[in-house]
Amino acid sequence: MFRAGVAVIGVGRWGKNLARVFGEAPRARLSGLCDTDPVHLSEGRTWAPRGARVTGVLDELLDDAEVDAIVIATPSETHASIARRALNANKHVFVEKPMAMSSVEAQELNKLAHDRGRRLMVGHVLLYHPAIAELSTRLRIGELGEVREIHCVRVTASRKQQREAAWWALAPHDVSLV
Repeated sequence: MFRAGVAVIGVGRWGKNLARVFGEAPRARLSGLCDTDPVHLSEGRTWAPRGARVTGVLDELLDDAEVDAIVIATPSETHASIARRALNANKHVFVEKPMAMSSVEAQELNKLAHDRGRRLMVGHVLLYHPAIAELSTRLRIGELGEVREIHCVRVTASRKQQREAAWWALAPHDVSLV
C-alpha cells in the first residue's frame, strides 16, 4: 500500500501534534520535520521516526522526492508564502488556519493548487470534535430553532495566541465553525 511522505513545517506545540497524527496515519509516513527554532528541532530529533529528515532549511524538504505533502503549522503570516513554495515544488499542502492573510492570496493559492494538480487543504480539526458534530446535527434537524446570534468565548490563551494577534490566532477557527 502506498504511504505518502509527509513533512511538517513548524514543530512547536501544534505542529508536534500534527506530526504525531500524520505519523500514525496508515496511508502516511512522517518523512520530515522543519523549524527555524533550534529548541523545536532538537526536540523533534528525539521523537522523529528513523529516516525522517529533521532540518531548519525548508528547501531541503521541498527538494526531497520522498516528501509528497507539506503540513504547515507556522505563524499565520507565513502560511501563504510557505504554501506557495510547496505548491510550486509540486507538493500537496495541508495548512493551518488562516490559509492566507487576504482573500486574494487565498484565491491565488487555490488557483496554483488547481493548475499544478495538487491538493490544498486548510486545517479544520474542530469540525470533527464530537460536541461540534452533535451541535451541527441538532441545528440541521431544527431541534435548536433559528440561529440568530453566535457568541464565541476563549477562556485561556496559549503561548502562540499570546504572540499573535487574537484575530489571526483565534478568529479563523471560530469563523470556520460558524
